Amino acid sequence: MEKKKKKTSQKKKDPPQAKHEIDGLDVIPGPKIDQSAPESVITAYRALRTAKLHLMFAAAEHGNVQAFDAARMALEIAARNLSAAGPIGPADLSQSKAAAGTIANLQSEAADGQKLAATTLFGRFPLIRAFGLDPE
Repeated sequence: MEKKKKKTSQKKKDPPQAKHEIDGLDVIPGPKIDQSAPESVITAYRALRTAKLHLMFAAAEHGNVQAFDAARMALEIAARNLSAAGPIGPADLSQSKAAAGTIANLQSEAADGQKLAATTLFGRFPLIRAFGLDPE
């Protein structure tokens, strides 16, 4: 009889509740920003993620010139805000140098991609996408 009571008492226990925390759909993998960072750093981080998204979209769209242009503008905003923030401490100096290097590399990639996209059929005639034509 005691065995039956133990089994029923184990069944009555509620399963542990899973904690669900969702910050939204994250399309771009990478580290999250600390929300206690200065506002200019957060703005630079968001602009950098926006630029990455535009670059991925430009590549997926077979050289969308407008997406490359939007990425370059977002990278300019990121660079301006990052330089305005300046390093907070010695540990932050290496991170800000790494971020500045990433921005410079992405600016170069966006400029090269925009030049290359201007020579493609989709880059020269962007309305082809609107009609759903695929020349490939």
